[in-house]
Amino acid sequence: MDFIYYTRLQHEVISYKVKPSYQKYITEGIRLSNYDDKDSLKKALRYFEKALTLASKNEYTKASACHELGVFHFTHFAHLPGAPHSNLNKAVSYFSRAIKSKQRQQFPDKYASSLSQLGATYRRAAKEHLWHLSKQESLMKSQQLHEDALKMLDGDIPIFIRLNQLSIVYFNLAATLLDLDNVSEACDAQVNAFNCFMGAIEWGQSNAPYLGLEGSMSLKPEQILPPTFARLSHFSGDEEHKKLCHFIGEIAPSFGLDPLDLMRANPFVDLSNPIIEIQQLVKEADNNNNASNIAKLSDKLHSLMKNRQSTETDQESDRVGVLIQQASSGLARLLVKKEEYLQAFITLEDTSGMRFCESASLCWLYSKNPVVQVLLDVQGKLGSTYYGLNELALMSGFVDKDKLHPYLTENAKLLKSQGTAKLSSIDESVFDENQYANIVEMASRANDPITYLTRRANRCLDDFKALGEYIDKLDPDYFRARLRTQQITFNDLAEAVHVHPEQVLVKIDIEDHYHDALIIVAYLQDNEIVAKGYSFNLPTNLINNVAAFVANSEKASIEWDLDFYRLGKDNS
Repeated sequence: MDFIYYTRLQHEVISYKVKPSYQKYITEGIRLSNYDDKDSLKKALRYFEKALTLASKNEYTKASACHELGVFHFTHFAHLPGAPHSNLNKAVSYFSRAIKSKQRQQFPDKYASSLSQLGATYRRAAKEHLWHLSKQESLMKSQQLHEDALKMLDGDIPIFIRLNQLSIVYFNLAATLLDLDNVSEACDAQVNAFNCFMGAIEWGQSNAPYLGLEGSMSLKPEQILPPTFARLSHFSGDEEHKKLCHFIGEIAPSFGLDPLDLMRANPFVDLSNPIIEIQQLVKEADNNNNASNIAKLSDKLHSLMKNRQSTETDQESDRVGVLIQQASSGLARLLVKKEEYLQAFITLEDTSGMRFCESASLCWLYSKNPVVQVLLDVQGKLGSTYYGLNELALMSGFVDKDKLHPYLTENAKLLKSQGTAKLSSIDESVFDENQYANIVEMASRANDPITYLTRRANRCLDDFKALGEYIDKLDPDYFRARLRTQQITFNDLAEAVHVHPEQVLVKIDIEDHYHDALIIVAYLQDNEIVAKGYSFNLPTNLINNVAAFVANSEKASIEWDLDFYRLGKDNS
């Protein structure tokens, strides 16, 4: 099929009964999606949602907007508010809506793109502990979606569009096959991805050089050349693959790439994994310990702390908490190397015992206004209901569809049998706790129980936020006191040390993926706060061994290698 005719046909379909501002919103949303900061992502989401609203009278355009929203939530699942699991779920929902569109199916490249992006989402979700499918099930589903996409691209499509789309599908498939340990097939898929990439560029330069089609490629040279070289070099012993690696090294400079960078590429790295993203930030700052790199890691930590506030279940909150601990542990170690011991201490303290502090604050953070205290109690119950309903929705996702309604019915019966203690007439009139059981019972009768639970949970969240704003206005002193608890500062540390001048504060940080124990001490000396930091190597896999021992696993190692030593200079 002719390239110009095909693209003009797509433009005509996407423009039918759609206001010109639709394209403006989509374009601006995509532009802002290139940034990870909170404000840009918030604006991008708003633009995509506006575009989706404008597309209500055009099914093809609506599907395109859903696809873009899917890409947005998948690409930034670790940076958007909420937990990774929740954002990946949204990506799956949007991609699924795009795939169901018959109008989108008329254009094989667009349909294949949504299939492959959905496959990439399932591959990433396979690493999430809270995902409703097992790792193997998610990866198998991912492989099937990529293979379905390849079949769609067998049709009558312009050569450039076909090769361009094949390159990204094969690239995604190769990553999934590696995760499935199908190394030989993965290498073949990687080769196909590279060949299709090069084929698309050569076709564009030979047949339509005036269009500059290489600029519209789905994959950029720096995204396809280094991984192909690294994966084939590491995983394959095939002579043809070795020749291809040699060829990639020869052509790399023409794409602005240093051949030495190809050899430094990590065949295992996957920056879509939040843990690896944090490790990469720590590594970059460790290699070049300047203010800019430290700031990047600090910003990442701050972003995660904000994301934790918007998680929907305790499980998701704890999952983000793991990422927070990883980031704060890395940042603290870098600060100790710079001899910024006090800041390192505060960094660790600010992210320590978060769940404990949230519970303990209820005992000492209170309002002197009795009306506000009643409202705070109600707000707490709304928050608990929000978490409870979302947690039930999360757990319901693991239940077989034919057993879901009975499962919720039993939950409702159990909740009703437990009942709730009547504290006071005021308490009962403001918040009816029996409604929780009633909501679960109604969910058991709904056509889509999980959606029903999440919608009712979101109504609780809306009330929680509205009540919070009213409380802050009603008692400004409580509002100021609450803000103080959001972050531990140097002034907080100074106050604690001066109140108890005889005490020495000690932080001991042992965290997975770091091979040492970081110890920071802070104390008062000559009326000034003094802090010192130390680092000790630990036995390999200590944390995993402790976890295995706690779980009573037969694989637990009870041998401790005492040949460890202290790193860094003596600060005594």
